[in-house]
Amino acid sequence: MIKTFQTKHISTKLVIESCKEAHNINYEKMSFQIIKEKTGFPDKVIYSAMEREEGRGYIDYGCSIRGAWPTEKGLQYLNEVSK
Repeated sequence: MIKTFQTKHISTKLVIESCKEAHNINYEKMSFQIIKEKTGFPDKVIYSAMEREEGRGYIDYGCSIRGAWPTEKGLQYLNEVSK
């Protein structure tokens, strides 16, 4: 069991998959909410993981990172790790 929640405990794959789910399957929830439900981690850790992936170019967002979506680079990453 994780005693201290850290950004490294949220994988790149989980962030991108959650963003994809929010925009393709589960429209009533934001990407942030899906990650929160899957991990139960504190908000600041989730935001940090999402900001990390945005910095890598795997996700993008408009007004709020809470509603981020996967970029083409992010979708390519998912395809590569799913092989």
